[in-house]
Amino acid sequence: MVTLPKKLIFSCDAGAFAIYDSAEAQTYLRHGGGKALLALRVGPGNIFEVAPKRVLRQTLPTVAVQCADGSIVHLDFDDETAIKDTDQGKFRYCGDLEEGNDGCGYMRA
Repeated sequence: MVTLPKKLIFSCDAGAFAIYDSAEAQTYLRHGGGKALLALRVGPGNIFEVAPKRVLRQTLPTVAVQCADGSIVHLDFDDETAIKDTDQGKFRYCGDLEEGNDGCGYMRA
């Protein structure tokens, strides 16, 4: 289970979506190499199958992330689930958040 602090920093790039504790941001900036609280890699069957583009909403315990293909991934840290909204409907990730890089795939919600 991922426990989140109140203030977060998000990183969206072509290869991954990561969440960092903002209280440790100065350490990251000074020394680099900060450890993410959660890092979800882009890959087939992963929670992020395409590049994350930006965080749309952060209302903890949920975070909504828009992806490069227009889909929106909703991460719920209480339920440890991911739901993806696409033009074809809603899909639920078949694993939990900690299995987000394991290629578990999605099923229709």
